[in-house]
Amino acid sequence: MVTKKLGERFAYLTKHFKDRDYLLGNQISVADAYLFTILRWSKSVDIQLEPWPVLTEFLARVRARSKVSEVMKAEGLAN
Repeated sequence: MVTKKLGERFAYLTKHFKDRDYLLGNQISVADAYLFTILRWSKSVDIQLEPWPVLTEFLARVRARSKVSEVMKAEGLAN
């Protein structure tokens, strides 16, 4: 049930990101930081994001930002 609901939400996000890089358009916001965190938790709870490549692209895009990378390194987070 939860996995099905997540799949529906991930499908919605996939459509949402069709014409934008971030949740509110082409500029990053605090909402993107929250989504980044939530999506990163997917590994911890054994949810694979491969069916939604747009979400893995979003993760990579946010992770590539210099400040995000800097904070993750400082916190000992590899990826």
